Amino acid sequence: MSTTLRKLRIKYDTISKIVKEKERELEDLKKKLGNKGEEEYKFEDSLFRKTTFIKSTDDELGQIKEEHDFELMF
Repeated sequence: MSTTLRKLRIKYDTISKIVKEKERELEDLKKKLGNKGEEEYKFEDSLFRKTTFIKSTDDELGQIKEEHDFELMF
């Protein structure tokens, strides 16, 4: 009976070690996912700012063209 218990204990220890490694890997993946989420937010914010800047620049260019065309009439 002692050998059977010893074998079971060894098997339990091995499985326990594997579970701890997998849990550690899971935590690492969760951290990486969190970092990716932050990077995505920063990217979207940057893209929004650039898009807004381009739109306002296009609007200003349109106003300048209108003023120029109006001045050419005189």
